Amino acid sequence: MDVVVSGQVKKLEKKVEDLLTRLGRITTMKKVTDVINPGQEASLDLSIGPDLNKYMIKYVYVEGFENSKMDIEILTSTSDHPFLVYKNKSNGHILYDVLDLPYEDEDAAGALHLKIMNSGSIPSSFIIRVSGLVSN
Repeated sequence: MDVVVSGQVKKLEKKVEDLLTRLGRITTMKKVTDVINPGQEASLDLSIGPDLNKYMIKYVYVEGFENSKMDIEILTSTSDHPFLVYKNKSNGHILYDVLDLPYEDEDAAGALHLKIMNSGSIPSSFIIRVSGLVSN
């Protein structure tokens, strides 16, 4: 009986592994900014991983100090004229978006390129989390 169960488990594990290979793998990137003054912005690169330039963004989460507000942009590169793939403004100190947004790093740096602007009236640091599937 143990041999049959073990064989079934191995078959199931193989199916799961094949599915994950086809889908890619889930990864979450996190960054905490330095304090950004009102009206100022910061550019950040969140590392996806070496040689990984395609990413399916599943959610964006940004949190600042209480009473802060922010604008966030996701760009395809750090060049002078990058393509803007995502832009949003918060109504409060937390921004949370569930997405299904394809992203490709045109710099081939294995990074997600972000700009965050403090649109509130107080200096604030921001926690940024982006999660999604990395393409194989």
